[in-house]
Amino acid sequence: METGSGADMRVALQKAIRDGDIQPAFQPIVTLQGRQLVGFEVLSRWDSPEFGNVSPGVFIPLAEEAGFIDELSRKLIREACTTAARWQGNFCLALNISPIQFQYPDLYHLITEALSETGFCSTRLIVEMTENAAFSDKEEVSSVIEKLRSVGVSFALDDFGTGYSNFLRLQTFPIRWIKIDASFVRLITENENTRAIIASIIALGHDLNVDTVAEGIETEAQADLLEQLGCPMGQGWLLGEPLSAQEAEAYAKLHR
Repeated sequence: METGSGADMRVALQKAIRDGDIQPAFQPIVTLQGRQLVGFEVLSRWDSPEFGNVSPGVFIPLAEEAGFIDELSRKLIREACTTAARWQGNFCLALNISPIQFQYPDLYHLITEALSETGFCSTRLIVEMTENAAFSDKEEVSSVIEKLRSVGVSFALDDFGTGYSNFLRLQTFPIRWIKIDASFVRLITENENTRAIIASIIALGHDLNVDTVAEGIETEAQADLLEQLGCPMGQGWLLGEPLSAQEAEAYAKLHR
């Protein structure tokens, strides 16, 4: 249960980051046909003594506002890459990066130093960003993205369809995945217009030679419809809930 003032939670969050109490969790991303493991999205989990299980939707914005987001990201990336480097298989890791961080040149060093220290291969790393971050015209954003791409890091557009899409930029942007937002997937079996939107996103991906990943899949009916529409990959509670490091290692070994 999340209680207490914002100031109290800010202090608790800073301590949790410093002490390593915010841990990565790993949600499987699989092929819809055959359910083969493609990779894991790295999520963050905070079980606070004062506030209980705090949602990332609460503590991530708080970390951004308080200026803790770089330190939090650095620790999560290092922990996730160190842990996953020991697992069997050639899966990828998909990391969520705050739009704010793309405006800072230090993001390149944060990620490359973590890769160098942990031994996780850069070509197996996918950085997830929102449409707003990806299509920003800021010179700093383009520079960071280009430098990361030059060392083999790939990119995914997260929550696709909920922001604004500059299709000319998308055509030339180094995108590996388009991730269909869960709000569309949730309505796929009920709403014909939603199915048409999803089909259009999948077709766009095919035309640009970019894979699509459907987020938030919770039922077999949703998974079946997405597969029929040509979506190659998905994630969600039906396909695998977020796992601890130990659980994810066993999952990777079983599905390699």
